Amino acid sequence: MHTGQVPKASRTLGIDLASQPKETGVCLIDWSGPVGRVVELDGASLTDDVLVGLLLDDAVSKAGIDAPFGWPVAFIDAISSFRDDGVWMDLEPNEIRFRATDTSVWRETGQTPLSVAMSDLAWPAMRCARLLSRLSTELGAVDRTGAGRLVEVYPMAALRRWQVIDPSTPPSEWSYKGSAPGRQARREQHLARLQQLLDGAVEITDVVAARCGCR
Repeated sequence: MHTGQVPKASRTLGIDLASQPKETGVCLIDWSGPVGRVVELDGASLTDDVLVGLLLDDAVSKAGIDAPFGWPVAFIDAISSFRDDGVWMDLEPNEIRFRATDTSVWRETGQTPLSVAMSDLAWPAMRCARLLSRLSTELGAVDRTGAGRLVEVYPMAALRRWQVIDPSTPPSEWSYKGSAPGRQARREQHLARLQQLLDGAVEITDVVAARCGCR
Protein backbone atom coordinates (compact mmCIF):
# COMPACT_ATOMS: atom_id res chain seq x y z
CA MET A 1 0.00 0.00 0.00
CA HIS A 2 1.32 3.44 -0.93
CA THR A 3 2.01 5.52 2.17
CA GLY A 4 3.33 8.64 0.49
CA GLN A 5 6.89 7.85 1.51
CA VAL A 6 9.62 7.29 -1.05
CA PRO A 7 11.05 3.76 -0.78
CA LYS A 8 14.61 3.76 0.53
CA ALA A 9 15.84 1.67 -2.39
CA SER A 10 14.19 3.31 -5.36
CA ARG A 11 16.90 3.60 -8.00
CA THR A 12 18.69 1.40 -10.50
CA LEU A 13 22.15 2.16 -11.79
CA GLY A 14 23.84 1.18 -15.03
CA ILE A 15 27.57 1.52 -15.65
CA ASP A 16 29.19 1.21 -19.08
CA LEU A 17 32.62 0.48 -17.66
CA ALA A 18 35.74 1.33 -19.63
CA SER A 19 39.33 1.10 -18.49
CA GLN A 20 39.51 4.91 -18.23
CA PRO A 21 37.09 7.36 -16.53
CA LYS A 22 36.69 9.54 -19.62
CA GLU A 23 35.32 6.61 -21.63
CA THR A 24 33.03 5.33 -18.87
CA GLY A 25 29.31 6.13 -18.80
CA VAL A 26 26.55 5.82 -16.21
CA CYS A 27 22.77 5.89 -16.23
CA LEU A 28 20.68 6.30 -13.07
CA ILE A 29 16.91 5.74 -13.07
CA ASP A 30 14.77 6.95 -10.18
CA TRP A 31 11.57 4.94 -9.60
CA SER A 32 10.17 6.96 -6.69
CA GLY A 33 7.60 8.77 -8.84
CA PRO A 34 4.68 7.48 -10.89
CA VAL A 35 7.10 6.56 -13.71
CA GLY A 36 10.82 6.00 -13.89
CA ARG A 37 12.96 9.06 -14.54
CA VAL A 38 16.50 9.11 -15.93
CA VAL A 39 18.42 11.29 -13.47
CA GLU A 40 20.65 14.08 -14.76
CA LEU A 41 24.09 13.58 -13.22
CA ASP A 42 26.63 16.34 -12.75
CA GLY A 43 29.11 15.17 -15.37
CA ALA A 44 31.91 14.53 -12.90
CA SER A 45 34.83 12.39 -14.02
CA LEU A 46 33.81 8.78 -13.44
CA THR A 47 36.79 7.74 -11.38
CA ASP A 48 36.83 4.62 -9.23
CA ASP A 49 35.95 6.74 -6.18
CA VAL A 50 32.91 8.24 -7.92
CA LEU A 51 31.69 4.85 -9.15
CA VAL A 52 32.09 3.25 -5.73
CA GLY A 53 30.12 6.13 -4.23
CA LEU A 54 27.28 5.57 -6.72
CA LEU A 55 27.31 1.83 -6.13
CA LEU A 56 27.14 2.26 -2.35
CA ASP A 57 24.22 4.70 -2.48
CA ASP A 58 21.48 3.28 -0.23
CA ALA A 59 18.85 4.37 -2.75
CA VAL A 60 20.28 2.01 -5.40
CA SER A 61 18.65 -1.41 -5.20
CA LYS A 62 20.25 -2.89 -8.32
CA ALA A 63 23.34 -1.96 -10.31
CA GLY A 64 24.27 -3.39 -13.69
CA ILE A 65 27.89 -3.20 -14.85
CA ASP A 66 28.82 -3.73 -18.47
CA ALA A 67 32.11 -5.53 -17.89
CA PRO A 68 33.09 -9.13 -17.18
CA PHE A 69 32.96 -10.12 -13.52
CA GLY A 70 35.74 -12.66 -13.97
CA TRP A 71 37.82 -14.79 -16.33
CA PRO A 72 37.28 -18.28 -17.82
CA VAL A 73 38.07 -20.94 -15.21
CA ALA A 74 39.94 -22.98 -17.83
CA PHE A 75 42.07 -19.95 -18.72
CA ILE A 76 43.01 -19.44 -15.07
CA ASP A 77 43.76 -23.16 -14.65
CA ALA A 78 45.89 -23.30 -17.80
CA ILE A 79 47.93 -20.24 -16.83
CA SER A 80 48.38 -21.53 -13.28
CA SER A 81 49.42 -24.99 -14.46
CA PHE A 82 52.00 -23.53 -16.83
CA ARG A 83 53.31 -21.20 -14.12
CA ASP A 84 53.53 -23.87 -11.41
CA ASP A 85 54.46 -26.98 -13.40
CA GLY A 86 55.51 -25.78 -16.85
CA VAL A 87 52.63 -27.80 -18.33
CA TRP A 88 50.01 -26.31 -20.65
CA MET A 89 46.69 -28.07 -20.16
CA ASP A 90 45.13 -29.85 -23.15
CA LEU A 91 41.94 -27.83 -23.49
CA GLU A 92 39.70 -26.79 -26.34
CA PRO A 93 40.49 -23.22 -27.48
CA ASN A 94 36.99 -21.95 -26.69
CA GLU A 95 37.25 -23.34 -23.15
CA ILE A 96 40.17 -21.01 -22.62
CA ARG A 97 38.67 -18.07 -24.50
CA PHE A 98 35.16 -17.98 -23.05
CA ARG A 99 33.43 -18.21 -19.69
CA ALA A 100 30.31 -20.29 -19.14
CA THR A 101 28.46 -16.95 -19.00
CA ASP A 102 29.73 -16.04 -22.47
CA THR A 103 28.78 -19.32 -24.09
CA SER A 104 25.32 -19.20 -22.50
CA VAL A 105 24.67 -15.69 -23.83
CA TRP A 106 26.03 -16.73 -27.23
CA ARG A 107 23.70 -19.72 -27.33
CA GLU A 108 20.64 -17.80 -26.13
CA THR A 109 21.00 -14.59 -28.18
CA GLY A 110 23.31 -15.35 -31.09
CA GLN A 111 25.54 -12.45 -29.99
CA THR A 112 29.17 -13.46 -30.43
CA PRO A 113 30.99 -12.51 -27.23
CA LEU A 114 34.37 -10.90 -26.86
CA SER A 115 36.95 -12.91 -24.96
CA VAL A 116 38.02 -11.35 -21.67
CA ALA A 117 41.05 -13.64 -21.80
CA MET A 118 42.21 -12.69 -25.30
CA SER A 119 41.03 -9.18 -26.16
CA ASP A 120 41.15 -5.60 -24.93
CA LEU A 121 38.09 -6.46 -22.82
CA ALA A 122 40.64 -7.52 -20.21
CA TRP A 123 41.29 -3.85 -19.36
CA PRO A 124 37.74 -2.96 -18.19
CA ALA A 125 37.57 -6.41 -16.55
CA MET A 126 40.59 -5.56 -14.43
CA ARG A 127 39.04 -2.25 -13.46
CA CYS A 128 35.80 -4.08 -12.63
CA ALA A 129 37.71 -6.53 -10.42
CA ARG A 130 39.27 -3.59 -8.61
CA LEU A 131 35.85 -2.01 -8.02
CA LEU A 132 34.32 -5.28 -6.82
CA SER A 133 37.23 -5.75 -4.45
CA ARG A 134 36.64 -2.31 -2.96
CA LEU A 135 32.92 -2.95 -2.65
CA SER A 136 33.55 -6.23 -0.84
CA THR A 137 35.17 -4.31 2.01
CA GLU A 138 31.93 -2.34 2.44
CA LEU A 139 29.28 -4.90 1.55
CA GLY A 140 30.97 -8.22 2.25
CA ALA A 141 31.57 -10.83 -0.43
CA VAL A 142 30.06 -9.71 -3.73
CA ASP A 143 27.62 -12.17 -5.29
CA ARG A 144 28.77 -12.35 -8.93
CA THR A 145 25.84 -14.53 -10.07
CA GLY A 146 23.56 -11.50 -10.44
CA ALA A 147 21.28 -12.57 -7.61
CA GLY A 148 22.54 -9.79 -5.34
CA ARG A 149 22.80 -6.05 -5.64
CA LEU A 150 25.25 -6.17 -8.55
CA VAL A 151 24.77 -7.86 -11.89
CA GLU A 152 26.95 -8.21 -14.96
CA VAL A 153 25.09 -6.97 -18.03
CA TYR A 154 25.60 -7.31 -21.77
CA PRO A 155 23.78 -4.41 -23.49
CA MET A 156 24.17 -5.59 -27.08
CA ALA A 157 22.82 -9.05 -26.27
CA ALA A 158 19.96 -7.40 -24.39
CA LEU A 159 19.13 -5.16 -27.35
CA ARG A 160 18.97 -8.22 -29.55
CA ARG A 161 16.91 -10.18 -27.01
CA TRP A 162 14.43 -7.29 -26.63
CA GLN A 163 14.30 -6.95 -30.43
CA VAL A 164 15.50 -3.36 -30.32
CA ILE A 165 17.97 -4.70 -32.86
CA ASP A 166 16.87 -7.43 -35.21
CA PRO A 167 18.79 -10.58 -34.15
CA SER A 168 19.57 -11.32 -37.80
CA THR A 169 21.24 -7.92 -38.38
CA PRO A 170 25.02 -8.17 -38.99
CA PRO A 171 27.45 -6.16 -36.84
CA SER A 172 28.21 -3.78 -39.70
CA GLU A 173 24.60 -2.58 -39.50
CA TRP A 174 23.95 -2.51 -35.74
CA SER A 175 27.15 -0.97 -34.32
CA TYR A 176 26.14 2.22 -32.52
CA LYS A 177 29.12 3.41 -30.47
CA GLY A 178 31.43 6.23 -31.43
CA SER A 179 31.22 8.93 -34.08
CA ALA A 180 31.53 6.89 -37.28
CA PRO A 181 28.97 7.69 -40.00
CA GLY A 182 25.49 6.51 -39.10
CA ARG A 183 26.23 5.73 -35.44
CA GLN A 184 24.23 8.64 -33.97
CA ALA A 185 21.25 7.78 -36.17
CA ARG A 186 21.38 4.21 -34.87
CA ARG A 187 21.51 5.43 -31.26
CA GLU A 188 18.46 7.58 -31.92
CA GLN A 189 16.67 4.59 -33.46
CA HIS A 190 17.54 2.36 -30.50
CA LEU A 191 16.32 4.96 -27.99
CA ALA A 192 13.08 5.47 -29.91
CA ARG A 193 12.48 1.71 -29.98
CA LEU A 194 13.20 1.38 -26.25
CA GLN A 195 10.76 4.20 -25.49
CA GLN A 196 8.16 2.46 -27.62
CA LEU A 197 8.65 -0.82 -25.75
CA LEU A 198 8.59 0.91 -22.35
CA ASP A 199 5.35 2.69 -23.29
CA GLY A 200 5.88 5.70 -21.04
CA ALA A 201 7.24 3.75 -18.07
CA VAL A 202 10.54 5.70 -18.14
CA GLU A 203 11.05 9.37 -18.91
CA ILE A 204 14.24 10.83 -20.38
CA THR A 205 14.78 14.51 -21.03
CA ASP A 206 16.25 15.85 -24.25
CA VAL A 207 19.27 17.05 -22.24
CA VAL A 208 20.07 13.56 -21.01
CA ALA A 209 19.38 12.04 -24.42
CA ALA A 210 21.81 14.53 -25.95
CA ARG A 211 24.48 13.52 -23.43
CA CYS A 212 23.98 9.95 -24.58
CA GLY A 213 24.58 11.04 -28.15
CA CYS A 214 20.95 10.44 -29.09
CA ARG A 215 20.02 13.98 -30.11
